[in-house]
Amino acid sequence: MQQMKRWQAGAATARKCAPRLLRAMRAQGWPALTGLDDEHLALLEAEIFKNTGGAVSWTKCLPGWVDDLRLYDRVKPRPRREQSADVCRKPGHGGGAFPADDCPECALESRPRREGASRVDTAALIDLLHSKRRGTDRPNL
Repeated sequence: MQQMKRWQAGAATARKCAPRLLRAMRAQGWPALTGLDDEHLALLEAEIFKNTGGAVSWTKCLPGWVDDLRLYDRVKPRPRREQSADVCRKPGHGGGAFPADDCPECALESRPRREGASRVDTAALIDLLHSKRRGTDRPNL
């Protein structure tokens, strides 16, 4: 407890809370402190200090924070799944979330495109509609 990065307990606080922390860790299924690497030590520290907002005296709050340690199964790091080589890696296409042959963005890109101008000349279209209403074949130009 005296070696934590975010806050270091004094000797008296560490003596008082260390047995409490070990009991809480055992009860919540955490691995033994001797077997924890730096990543797990940082995780344990983050769990202890997760709700520190508004605390005036961390020394007085620490026993409650230790008692409130969550189950290790809920906070342990999940193994990262390796991405296979056959995923779509194009920028903006889901970040490798889709198989290369089933990427919705690639499907949109590969669909046939319309030839010619894609924008409608709104003024000419309105003029054509008015000319048909008047009964003339040619719009006013």
